[in-house]
Amino acid sequence: ELLPLVGNDCQMSKVNDNESFRKYMDLLVALERWVRPGWGLRSVAPALADVPFMIPLDLSRVSWAEPNFRKRLNLFIKCMGTNAMDGGWSHLYNGQEGRQRQTHWLFSFAEPVDEKSTFNFRE
Repeated sequence: ELLPLVGNDCQMSKVNDNESFRKYMDLLVALERWVRPGWGLRSVAPALADVPFMIPLDLSRVSWAEPNFRKRLNLFIKCMGTNAMDGGWSHLYNGQEGRQRQTHWLFSFAEPVDEKSTFNFRE
């Protein structure tokens, strides 16, 4: 649902106009602030404060045959990993150098059997 909305760059993408995506981002920010509130505030879950933050992304319903699938997914991941002040979509990275190193992707996907054009996650 989101990949067709990804444009040629983070700024021109229509992803941020999607209500489901905005709710997804709000949830990620709420989880991050719950564990790592910043501003000298105490964490509600101090045992998790030093555990890497996992950003869930379900790719199980993505059409692997969609035009520009690889390009759009690469851009989506890049924009999500770039803070909003630098033109990306994520507020999880704003001025938080240490947090960026503690953030990882948690993908769930179903790779088609015998598919020759599967996504290379190492790119």
